[in-house]
Amino acid sequence: MEEEKQRIKITIAERQYPLTIHPSEEESMRIAVGKIREMVEFYKSKFKDRDVQDALSMSVLHFAVKMVKLEQNREFEG
Repeated sequence: MEEEKQRIKITIAERQYPLTIHPSEEESMRIAVGKIREMVEFYKSKFKDRDVQDALSMSVLHFAVKMVKLEQNREFEG
């Protein structure tokens, strides 16, 4: 039987997004949002004269590089 979905609202870079997810995904989703929020705040403080879009873009780049490195490690190990 398929797990029923639930609606949640998350906020990233000063914008709110309604999402429909499986309850089993909620904890991971909220942890990920927290990490994004921390990274956006880091880049906002580092580049005070830039707007939130720049902080969000740098945060995306940060997480994408981490993901690429993890994938490369898996390929190397496998």
